[in-house]
Amino acid sequence: MWFNTGLYGIKLVIDDKGYPTVENVVADLKAQCEKTCTTDFEKAVWFNDWLVENCRYDSSYSYCAPEGALARGSGTCEAYHRAYVMLLNSVGIATDRISGDGHVWTGVQLDGNWYHIDTTWDDAGYEDNSVDLQHLYFGLNDELMNQIHSSVTSSNGISAHSLEDNYFIKTGKIKNGQISM
Repeated sequence: MWFNTGLYGIKLVIDDKGYPTVENVVADLKAQCEKTCTTDFEKAVWFNDWLVENCRYDSSYSYCAPEGALARGSGTCEAYHRAYVMLLNSVGIATDRISGDGHVWTGVQLDGNWYHIDTTWDDAGYEDNSVDLQHLYFGLNDELMNQIHSSVTSSNGISAHSLEDNYFIKTGKIKNGQISM
C-alpha cells in the first residue's frame, strides 16, 4: 500500500499469513476448487458452497466489499456478490451484477446460458432438513427471480431463460415436482 502525505511517501507491505490479501484468498480457493471440480457448473457450486459455509450476513452493514466475505467471514449482499464474482472470474466464468428491491446478487454464465445465483439468500442462517436451502437460489431464470423480486435489473442487460443448470435440475434432485435430499 502506498501512502503519500505530500511531504514524503511511505510504502507499507503487510506480509502475514494470518491476514492474507483478498487476492491470495481467491488464489487459494481457486486452487482448492480446481483440484476437485472440472466443469463450470461444479466450480460455481463449489464457490457458492464455500461462501455459504464460511460467511455470515453482516446486519451492521460494515462489510460491503469482497474482503468482508472472503477474509472476515462477514458481509452484506454486496460483499457476497463481489466475492462470488472474484471467485468465478478467477476460473474464467463470466458474471453480471443483478439488483432488485434493494438487494444484489450475481448473474452467472454457465454452458452458454445466463442464470441468477444468490449466494446471500442461499445462506439462510438456519437449517431446514426438508429443503436444501444452500442451493435454493442457484441457477434461477428471469421468470423465477421476477416472482421473488418485483424489480430486477442487470448491469449488462443479460437475460436468463434456461433452467438447465438450476442446481436441483442439473443434479437430478428434483423429479416430478419433488425435491430429494
